[in-house]
Amino acid sequence: MLGIHDCKPVIAMLVFDLISAVTTTLIKKALQEGLDRLVLITLRQLVAIVFLALIAYFKERYRNVTSQRMRMIKVQSLDCKTDLTRLPTLDDVEQDCTV
Repeated sequence: MLGIHDCKPVIAMLVFDLISAVTTTLIKKALQEGLDRLVLITLRQLVAIVFLALIAYFKERYRNVTSQRMRMIKVQSLDCKTDLTRLPTLDDVEQDCTV
């Protein structure tokens, strides 16, 4: 029996085909109503830029948060504990790292 994981590619293909068909129909209708081709191309590019910019923004934001967390974990796992809210002086480092 097929599971939901086996059907994901088929579902994705059907959704993409449906979106493509609706987009093609709307573009054809807009051109028949008298919309200038240059305006249509400009609007499509504007929508694409906004959509991709949002994806890039949130992806980079997530990546930066993840990398900051990884750096904090690395710093916390060191043997020498230092205060990260201020720059340590040489005395602080010697005091924290005495064996």
